[in-house]
Amino acid sequence: MKKIYGIVIIFVAVLIIIGIFYFININKNNTTEADSNSINSPSTNNVNNEVASSNTNNENIIKEEQNNTKEIEEIVSFNGYTAEEWKNMIVQFYGNYTGIQITEVICKYDEDGNFTADVATEYEVCGQYVFNKETTFATEKNIGLTVDFINGKIVNQVKDKSKIFTDNLCLAAGYVTSATQAKFIEKYFSNEASYNSITKYDFRSEYNAENEKADKVVIIPKDENVEISIYDCKIEENGELNKGNMLLEKISEPFMILYDNIEQTTPQMCIELKVNGFEDIIPIVFSGNNGHLDLTGHESEVLDISIY
Repeated sequence: MKKIYGIVIIFVAVLIIIGIFYFININKNNTTEADSNSINSPSTNNVNNEVASSNTNNENIIKEEQNNTKEIEEIVSFNGYTAEEWKNMIVQFYGNYTGIQITEVICKYDEDGNFTADVATEYEVCGQYVFNKETTFATEKNIGLTVDFINGKIVNQVKDKSKIFTDNLCLAAGYVTSATQAKFIEKYFSNEASYNSITKYDFRSEYNAENEKADKVVIIPKDENVEISIYDCKIEENGELNKGNMLLEKISEPFMILYDNIEQTTPQMCIELKVNGFEDIIPIVFSGNNGHLDLTGHESEVLDISIY
């Protein structure tokens, strides 16, 4: 009898354990289903839809702003060129003339109706230009430099060439020292920025270049019809000047030569002048008599504009 009671007790215990496990599984399934229903509920779907809609709206706003900027650039134009075309010309000018890599150009009209361009590198603003409606030339507001971006060159560097080149004169050359530079700029150049903008050709030794020592000669052709080439040269035993290697070729704009020292009576370089079929060779040398540039025999074509 006791044995039967024991079996019954064990059987009941097993039924109780099975019931407990069954109850736990039912609750677990109900919870999972509830969570699933919660995820797929209308309120959750509404939130997801709102987030997706917000992202889409932001993308549309960004695209719209980009399109507006592009449309503004296309609308802004000056003397037949769009803002984008002016940007390309300005970037090309800086790359060719100065080697500076421009990363941003903003073209617009100011409050006075003037077409302007702000030019900048990655690190700094390097030019703020106002354009002339008649000439299309642009003048930098801070230093007064005038640039023809269409043809990629600086204009009006030299002050009133008509007063320099009288009669048959077609070339001007001037020796410039630190003591005479200010007067030289004041007399012959529009401003200091114009003087500093002329192309410089450096033939100095490494030592003098590092220590900023140089003899400077500024050469100014009358116009684009005058072609200047520079050669090294030597004087033969019979006194004849012979050209050597060509150092610079066919320059028609103002430029500067920097080299170690200009010798007296024995030139190291010479100028080849060509204009309208006329040719001449002019040594770059000081006179042993008065210390001026020696232009003996070339006075009718070349003017010494040095400040003594």
